[in-house]
Amino acid sequence: MAKRLSLTTATISHHMNQLYLNS
Repeated sequence: MAKRLSLTTATISHHMNQLYLNS
């Protein structure tokens, strides 16, 4: 479960970075 949560956090961070770079 912890690994899954960590993966989700990493995915969200990645998308936030993409949105930030594209804005």
